[in-house]
Amino acid sequence: MDKNKERQKSNVTNEIGKNIQYYREMKGFTQEQLAECINRSTAFISSLECGYRNPSIETLICLADSLNVSTDALINKNLFDYSDSRMTLLIEKIKELPEKSQIRILNILEYMISQEHER
Repeated sequence: MDKNKERQKSNVTNEIGKNIQYYREMKGFTQEQLAECINRSTAFISSLECGYRNPSIETLICLADSLNVSTDALINKNLFDYSDSRMTLLIEKIKELPEKSQIRILNILEYMISQEHER
């Protein structure tokens, strides 16, 4: 494999690892909890997140299912493509809060959105 292809593969591996870590943390999972969800070791999750190895397609599907995101979200490099999955995770987290907190957060979001529209 030439150096350019090797570097490209390494970048993809690192990007997938960063995405797995990002969505794991958004979900509030530790590496150990995610490892349990997919019947793997914590060391395996760590090696994925550090970019030392790529998951198989089957493992990628299990990871996506466990993190409630699409496989595309775990593979994709563009931050803007994370928005749907990120919104879903944030909505889940908001729903877990007491009603008073939910209302406060929604009011803040509505205010921030209105400010952005005024720009």
